[in-house]
Amino acid sequence: MAEPLAPECSLCACVAGREPEGVVAENRLWQLRSLPAPVPVPGWVMLVAKRHIAGPFEFDDHESSQFGAVLQRVSQALRKLTGASRVYLAVLGEAVPHLHCHFVPRTDDLPGGVKGWSVFDLQRRAIAGELEPDAAAVAAMLGSLRAELGGVL
Repeated sequence: MAEPLAPECSLCACVAGREPEGVVAENRLWQLRSLPAPVPVPGWVMLVAKRHIAGPFEFDDHESSQFGAVLQRVSQALRKLTGASRVYLAVLGEAVPHLHCHFVPRTDDLPGGVKGWSVFDLQRRAIAGELEPDAAAVAAMLGSLRAELGGVL
C-alpha cells in the first residue's frame, strides 16, 4: 500500500492543506480543487486522492467503492451549472504521479469549438499566453460549484 503522503509530491502538498484557496469540496478520501492558474475553461477542476497513490489500481476497497459516486456527483453538478453537453474526465498521472482526475465541462462556446482531447490544448495555450482565460468567470464558477456541492463530496 502507498504511503499516506509523499513530501516531494505537489498534490500531496495540496491535500495536506498548503493551498487551501483551491479547495472546492472534499471528504475523507478525495479533494476537489481548482487547477493552478491559468484555467482556460470555467468549471475545469481536479479530483485528487488524499492518499498518495498512482492510480485506481492502488485503490483500497473503500476508495474503489466511492470513486464512481464522486465522479457522478461532480459531473452532474458541472452539467447543471455550466449547461455542458458533456463533462470530460481524464486520469493520466504522468506529469504528477499522484491520482488526480480532470473534469472539463465541454460547452458550445469553448475557444475554437474544441472537442475531445483537443480541450487539453487550451490549457497549454493559456500557459503559453496564446489564450486569455476569463479569470472572473473561472472564479464565479468555482464559487457556484462550492455552493452546489456544499463543500462536501
